[in-house]
This record gives sequence, structure tokens and C-alpha cells, in this order.
Amino acid sequence: MSIRFILFLLLLSTGGFASEVVDMKSLRERYYAAVHSSVATEKLYSELKKQRLPAPVILAYVGSLEALRAKHAINPYYKLQYLREADQTMQKAVKAAPDNIEIRFLRFSYQYYVPEFLGYSENKEEDLKVMVALLKAGKYPRQDTALVKNMLGFFEETQSVSRAELKLLKMSLPQS
Repeated sequence: MSIRFILFLLLLSTGGFASEVVDMKSLRERYYAAVHSSVATEKLYSELKKQRLPAPVILAYVGSLEALRAKHAINPYYKLQYLREADQTMQKAVKAAPDNIEIRFLRFSYQYYVPEFLGYSENKEEDLKVMVALLKAGKYPRQDTALVKNMLGFFEETQSVSRAELKLLKMSLPQS
């Protein structure tokens, strides 16, 4: 065997190329808690930042947590710095998985709350169109029905889509 092949196997066995396995249900629950807690935000953020090669959806959660850091920050300088980081991280996540509905929703949901004059809300319309198209086509993992219901609740609460479109999207959900 060549030295390169042995080094490659060694890296694989130590996790050098693989991201950690993340329980998505737990991650979502912890993320929702972080929305209301700066301590929970910082804890989850530091845990996810330790991943060597995070999956695009994990990268999106890192970006969303950076946006939450901006929400929780008191100093305006840090608020803008965290928003800039969030924007850069989310751009990478969307580029890596442009048809991932959860990534699009994470970006859309924080950009919804960012004042437009700051320039960090420019992807809302694009993300909304992609999410609606993916929902209509049923292009999301079936085990993520709870996530989709949360998305639809957010759309309804924020009036992001018309009532007629919301009704259509709800009808496209599999009946449980």
C-alpha cells in the first residue's frame, strides 16, 4: 500500500473527512430555545462550530445562530459583525445545497426580521419562491413534516404567502 492511501485511511478513521452525526430533532429543539436565550445561542453555536466538515444544513444552522448572536448582542458593532458573518455562512450553505428547504427556511426566517436598509434581507423573495415550489412538489423528506408545519405556521403568522396559497400548501402535506 502506498503511504498516501494509508494516510487517507487514517484520516477517515479519525473523522478527518466526516462531519459528526447530528440528531436533527434535537438540533431543531435547541435552536428554537436559542431564539429566546443568548446562553443557549452561544452554547449551540460553539458546539456546531467545532465540526470539521459540517453538512450544508448544519452550516445553515451555524449561520442562523450567527444571526441570533446579532439579535442578542447589545453593541451595534457586534450586531452588524454577526449579521455579516451570518450572511456569508448562509450564502455558503445555500450554494452547497440550493434545493434544501430547511436551509432556505433558516435564511428566510432570520432575513424576515432584519431591517431591509441593512442590506441583509435581499434573498427573502428568492427563498420564498424556492420553498413554495419545493413544498408544492413535495420535495422535502417525509420525516420532516413537523418542520414543514412550522414553516407553514411561520408563513401564516408573518403573512408571507396569500391565504389561498397557504391553504394549497397545507393541502399538499401528507395526511397523518
